[in-house]
Amino acid sequence: MPLRCLILLLLLLAPPALAVAPQDESLETAIEEAIESYLQSFRERRVDLGTMLAVADRGSRSDVFSPADPTQFARAIDFTLEWVNLRGGDGNITFLHTTWSQPLGESEQFQFVLDVPIGYSNTDSVGDHFGIGDVRIQFAWHPWDAPDPRDAWFLAWTLQADLLIPTGSESDGLGGGDWLVAPAAVFKFQVSRTLLYLTTRWLYADSIRPANVRGFNVPGNDIGPNTRSKTRLSALNVELAAAWEFDRRKNAVHWFALTADYSANLVGNENSLMLLKARIGRSIGDTFSVDLDLWFPLFGERTYDLTFRLTFYWEF
Repeated sequence: MPLRCLILLLLLLAPPALAVAPQDESLETAIEEAIESYLQSFRERRVDLGTMLAVADRGSRSDVFSPADPTQFARAIDFTLEWVNLRGGDGNITFLHTTWSQPLGESEQFQFVLDVPIGYSNTDSVGDHFGIGDVRIQFAWHPWDAPDPRDAWFLAWTLQADLLIPTGSESDGLGGGDWLVAPAAVFKFQVSRTLLYLTTRWLYADSIRPANVRGFNVPGNDIGPNTRSKTRLSALNVELAAAWEFDRRKNAVHWFALTADYSANLVGNENSLMLLKARIGRSIGDTFSVDLDLWFPLFGERTYDLTFRLTFYWEF
């Protein structure tokens, strides 16, 4: 090793009091062993440092709470401003959602979610109205995570059950007029640096309702009680989302997701809806984050032409 040779050369060129040291074979051996021990410890520290940097880099992307990840639970309150542009130039509806998420149990494998919307409808078909929308309750169970996510492609899965309560006025365009249940299963995968989320959901209601439900895709009719269909809603909903999380120390955007979302009613062979959803977000400190969500209907029986959501999260 160059460092070992340099030290031995300095010893040979040292003053006579030190130059006699290399003549003692035991002393020379001790010096060589000390040099080798130091070099070995340096190599180990260098490897450990590289490992720590790699783990820290991954942690900055995936090991912290991300609102874009439906398999993560967190105690949080979020406020969502939702603007729905109705089709055919009928006007728009604006909701302010207040959502409380609360993990349950010692291991926090369960979660309760309560979503209360307050809305204002500004439409030609039903006029201008202000009031509460349909309240949503969700229970979720997260039973499994991959033991070592760095070496796994299947990372987690979660079961969800949503209940939509018809607290909003259907005649005012703020509610759907029917109870809706929506059990779902969410599966999380990893392909290189891309996170994939596959969600399968069943939607059931006594009749086909307006598609102004936050969180999932409901094929529906125009707003108002006169558009109610006699066909019940029993629909299959499938979402495939690709998400990317970025180093929060270096990037202005911390997560980005694109989702293909398709729903088809299985009764009466009517009402289907295909959406493209784009989502972008950023953390603000350790407990706050902001999230922008756009929904674009591509084809099918839709209630709206565009949905815009701006969400502020507070994790505590």
